[in-house]
Amino acid sequence: LTLAVKLPTPLPATFAPNATRFLLAWWSLACLGLTFTGPFTTLGNGHLSTWGALFASVAAALPYSGHLARAVDRFVRLAKGDFGLLLLLCIGSAVVALQAFCSYVHSRSGVDAWALAVGLVSAAGCGGLLSQPGLAAQQARIVSLATAGWWTQGLVITFLPHDFTRTVNGFLAVWTCILLSLVLLNSTAGD
Repeated sequence: LTLAVKLPTPLPATFAPNATRFLLAWWSLACLGLTFTGPFTTLGNGHLSTWGALFASVAAALPYSGHLARAVDRFVRLAKGDFGLLLLLCIGSAVVALQAFCSYVHSRSGVDAWALAVGLVSAAGCGGLLSQPGLAAQQARIVSLATAGWWTQGLVITFLPHDFTRTVNGFLAVWTCILLSLVLLNSTAGD
């Protein structure tokens, strides 16, 4: 018996751009929902796969989205030097705040509220400095001392066993902010 296989007609030209936009939106929402609130808050295949799918969807959408390609290009250009460290610290602080908020809603723990405050204050401070790059450059040593001092609280937070510190996003974001603040401090050591 011979089975006849009918090959599909070519897909419309708009299929790939629309499909990649859909996947980017889908995996962005999935990361927010699945890795910040559950069920993939701890390290495992689900957590890594969800974040991997988000990064893969960004890579797939780049050739079809001029806005996304320009945003990624601008981010890469800005993420250099002390300004870049401050930008990454701002993003890390926002992740800390978001995960702490999600944890706080679930547990109503004082540690989660503390982590939320640390993340919000840091994100707001970094955001304010990023909007005034001249001020940040003028006061680079003071800014680096302040961020390193501020994120020493993060070190304490990571040793307290609560919902926030049990999540991969929260734990890694706090350690990322601690390390970025120390790198920023080191980069201004000669100033």
